[in-house]
Amino acid sequence: MVKRNVKDPEERKQELINIASRLFEKYGYEKVSVRDILAEVNGAPGMFYYYFKSKEDIFLACMETYFDEKLKNKLDILSQALSSGETCKLTKVMGHSEKRGEQSSKKISRPYFKTKEKKKRFLQ
Repeated sequence: MVKRNVKDPEERKQELINIASRLFEKYGYEKVSVRDILAEVNGAPGMFYYYFKSKEDIFLACMETYFDEKLKNKLDILSQALSSGETCKLTKVMGHSEKRGEQSSKKISRPYFKTKEKKKRFLQ
């Protein structure tokens, strides 16, 4: 009998998002399949579709997580700079972080946003 690895639903969902993000970044949206994501967690298709409707759905969750993390990092920097009065340093750090973040998000999303319709749907 195969032993099931039972995890909290939110923990499992986040695990799928993390793995998908890594694969999308490494191979691009078009080259990653749902099966590739499931192979990383030894999961069944039913498990994936319990959390996400499609590959597009998990990709959007990956992008949301990515932007939430970037926003949190910037808010932390802003909070620290404002409390210490280092606004000059804040401008440099924010500008530098932004450039790196833009490159990384473009790398993940470039193949997905080939059509204006998909980009418009994401931004709604």
